[in-house]
Amino acid sequence: MIKAYFQENIKVLDIANSLGRSKQTIYKVINYLKEGHSAYDCYKQYKVNKNRCGRNKTSLSQAEKNFIQTHLEAGALMSLTELIQIL
Repeated sequence: MIKAYFQENIKVLDIANSLGRSKQTIYKVINYLKEGHSAYDCYKQYKVNKNRCGRNKTSLSQAEKNFIQTHLEAGALMSLTELIQIL
């Protein structure tokens, strides 16, 4: 969409307002296109960058999983702080 507007020589401010994006975002895409990349390349790079965002998934070792499961099955009631201190 940005590429089509850019090829029509529409001002960046007008593109930003019509798409509801910031001017900086539009400038980034336009400069990326000027470097010879395609709109699809821009989208792929966007997806790669988005995958690095956010919290990493928590992974527990098998020993930790077994410990938690054992205590859940035993019906032991511990506070979260006690459980963290044991781990």
